[in-house]
Amino acid sequence: MQSKKINIAISLLLFIFGNAGLFIFVPLEHLKNYIILHLLMISVGVIIILFFQTGISFVIILMITLLYGAALSLIAYNKNIFQYEQFELMILYSAYILSIIPFWLIRNVFLQLATEMERRLMEIEQLKKYSSPNQKMLTYPAFMDRAQMIMTGLKRRNEQGYLLKIQLKEKTMTDKAFHEVLQKAVEYTIRDEFDFYMGMDNGALLVFLQNTEATGVDIVQNRLNNHLKKHINLITSPIDYKSVKIDDLPTAMKKVFSVEIGGCNH
Repeated sequence: MQSKKINIAISLLLFIFGNAGLFIFVPLEHLKNYIILHLLMISVGVIIILFFQTGISFVIILMITLLYGAALSLIAYNKNIFQYEQFELMILYSAYILSIIPFWLIRNVFLQLATEMERRLMEIEQLKKYSSPNQKMLTYPAFMDRAQMIMTGLKRRNEQGYLLKIQLKEKTMTDKAFHEVLQKAVEYTIRDEFDFYMGMDNGALLVFLQNTEATGVDIVQNRLNNHLKKHINLITSPIDYKSVKIDDLPTAMKKVFSVEIGGCNH
């Protein structure tokens, strides 16, 4: 980034000094015969730079620069211009080069910055998939990516995985504090190195349990119930569970989202 700023600064200085030098070293009355041609050539160059790709515009600008130099040489030859007037045409030509080339460099730098910005925005969007307000709770894309990857390993090792949906029995129980207690209970209950979970739109939590069986799912549920009893004073558990064995992840996800919760179904 710092080098790009330096390139822009140098290009701007070249542009300013080049055009300032044109009017410093060449009297204005001497330019009246060439100023229209000069401005026309700069305008054509700017249009090419703005509307063509960087590589193509550079080639075209290079060809136009050579043709412009040849045209000024031809003008000097036909009009028998010598000595000081030749110097004026050289200043005019130098001013053109110091106008177009820095402009091309500046646009090239800005295009690179725009490309880099787009790349970083894409990286940020990818990282957002793996972030949520809760540090341990995955977002849906992150959950699915990780689940797909783990299922490949489970099938290869001939192991089982389960989806466990955890939801409040009473829809009226929407207290934020209780949901926080439930999330902390899930994080305490599941195995950090094996299991993970995500939040669902309806407030439920979906846990991926890998390398386990139906009895392992029951153990998780019992541990979760016991942990909740330590933090909430309720006679019966306010939680309903729905577990689905994962033979195929998309099919298991459909079962979890479509089937109403009502006890534990292995």
